[in-house]
This record gives sequence, structure tokens and C-alpha cells, in this order.
Amino acid sequence: MLHWNLNALLTFTWLFLSAGMILLGIWLLIDCPINLSIINQIIRYFDCQMQCAKSRGTSKFYFINFYIVTLLVNVILFIFNLSSFLLFSLFLLHIFRRLYECLYVHQYVFQTHIDYLNYFLRLLHYPCVGLTIIMDYKYSLTQLTVLQAFLALILFFNASYIQYNIHLTLAKQIHSNPDDSWIFNYYLCPNSLAEIAIYISFYIASYRTTSMAALLVWTVLNQSLSALLNHRWYDHKLYSTKGHTLVPFIL
Repeated sequence: MLHWNLNALLTFTWLFLSAGMILLGIWLLIDCPINLSIINQIIRYFDCQMQCAKSRGTSKFYFINFYIVTLLVNVILFIFNLSSFLLFSLFLLHIFRRLYECLYVHQYVFQTHIDYLNYFLRLLHYPCVGLTIIMDYKYSLTQLTVLQAFLALILFFNASYIQYNIHLTLAKQIHSNPDDSWIFNYYLCPNSLAEIAIYISFYIASYRTTSMAALLVWTVLNQSLSALLNHRWYDHKLYSTKGHTLVPFIL
């Protein structure tokens, strides 16, 4: 019964976050204030944090610490719940690659200010993904076929390779327009599209429970909003953009 409650709780959590992301995204994108002052303050806070992060950069220690902690937590979860070996292995590889990029790829501008709320929310995300994978195995209603495992592996490694090369390009051209890379002529935020593809591969490699489906919904909405806000910021602050945000002719 406890596992059932955890599965339902995780499903509700991801969907609740998704609903909040939709509402937040609508008001951020249309720049339309509402009469509830507390809502306006929350919206202004998130918008301000995004603008400050882009203009000042973020401490390298901030991200390295985050990925080390989340990697250790999920390794412990995996060891004590030896389940969904393929899916958990892909997830741990994803975190390890992001940690490697923080150490050797990304370029950071040192700052003394740290947004502790943002750090806390990020710190909760990856352990919750690990718990979702465990619950997906505990309450599986389907079997993972060889074809699904093969498709998940192909999609995961291709999307990871593409995202890694995108981050390399961005690191090399951090102070200039990245249009020299062909992919930025078609997609303004290809790293967000690659992140969505990676989580789709997680879903393919899962037992497709409600909590995994809700996690995928959250990821798609979160990355889509991030890409749209980045697109607007680039238009206003850096240069005129010509590529599609995520999907040609759609978004």
C-alpha cells in the first residue's frame, strides 16, 4: 500500500508541477499582470531569477555540487533497489555526463549570489526521478521488450551525443552568436529538444506507469517553457533569431 501511495504521490507531484508550469509560462510569455499581488510577486521572482542568471552567469561550484549530490543519491537508490537495470543505468549515465560537462565543458562566470530556492528545486528533481523509476518497476503492468530496449538505447545515446556537442559549441562561442553551427540555423534551443528526447528514451525503457508518463509531461513542458523564454531573451538582448525554438513550424 505504501508503494501505491508513493506512485500516486509522484504522479500527482509531476502533474501538479506541470500545471503550475503551464500557468507560470502563460503569464511570463504574454507579460500580462493579474490582480493577485502574491501571484505577480512569484512570477516576477522567477522572471528576475532567469534574467539575473543569464546576465551574471552561475558559479561553477553551484552546478558541480548539485550533480555530485544527485549522482550519489541516485546511486544509493539504485543499490538498495536493484530494479529497472537498463533505465536506471541510462539515468545514471545522463547525470554523470552532465557532471563531466560541468567540470570540463561548460564555461561559468563566478558569482557570490546563489538562488537557494532554485538550487533546492533542482536538488529535488533528480532524486524524485530515481524514485519514479523505482515505482515504475514496482507497479509495472507491461513487459519491456527487446525492441523497446533497443529503441531506447538508440534514442538515448544519439540524443546524448547531440546534446553534448551542442554544449561544446555553446562553450566555445559563449560570447558570440552560435549561428556558425548548422543546428542553430534550425533550432534556437536544440539542447532543450535533446533533453526531451532523452526523457522520451527513459519512458520507452520504462514500464510506462502513470508516474513515468507524468514525469515525461513535466519534462516536455519545463523544457518547452525554458526554450520559449530563452528565445524571447535572445531576441531582446543579443541578436535577431531566425531558427525555430524547438519544433519547425510548430514551436
